[in-house]
Amino acid sequence: MILHLLRPFTEWQSGPTVEAAAEWIESLPDDGHFSTTTSRCPKRVRQLERGSVYFCRSGHTLFRMPFVGVQPTMFGEFDILMRCELIRVEPKHVGMVRGWRYLRDDVKPADIVDDLPPGLDPNEIGI
Repeated sequence: MILHLLRPFTEWQSGPTVEAAAEWIESLPDDGHFSTTTSRCPKRVRQLERGSVYFCRSGHTLFRMPFVGVQPTMFGEFDILMRCELIRVEPKHVGMVRGWRYLRDDVKPADIVDDLPPGLDPNEIGI
């Protein structure tokens, strides 16, 4: 079973909005990774390998970033590594998240598709 992580979205160095975070992520090098630090290492890393980290605020999902791996830091904490790709998702109620929680693949929120080909109705394809 594929798992994902839920992580709180707080003010990043880019600012407090998702738009500011998206601009900042786009400015990072393509070959780099984005990371967020946590004190607990996820024990089910193998199930996260094809998953994403879903960021949420006020109990609702905002966006996701593809999961890359977990790396220990010098200070006994762990960096959760993600690809530098911010993908907006449908707001879905997930409750309050402190630190991180697992999210099952069968209940993950759907991606928001911004640019559909001309003439394609999102209702016809189930978005």
